[in-house]
Amino acid sequence: MKNHYLFLFLWSLSLSGAVCAQKSQDSLLWQTKFEKSYFKETTTYEECISFSKQLATESELIHYQEMGKSPQNRPIPLLIVEYGYLSKIFAFAR
Repeated sequence: MKNHYLFLFLWSLSLSGAVCAQKSQDSLLWQTKFEKSYFKETTTYEECISFSKQLATESELIHYQEMGKSPQNRPIPLLIVEYGYLSKIFAFAR
């Protein structure tokens, strides 16, 4: 019987390790260049636009739009975050 509990414990431990590893890989995927470089490098305009579009593609809560043109004639991005999601973040922060 002790072996059975030991097996269950070790199995759950290995499963939780796999979940934590997946979470850390996911968080690395969504880090900006600034975060990945330990705050020493900033992103280019193209990298910022690409990151914003990827974020909007992967999430139902974020929408990418363009709100005009800059003096350099480049699109000005506008990211819209669903209000319900924002209210949850603000409530959690309090």
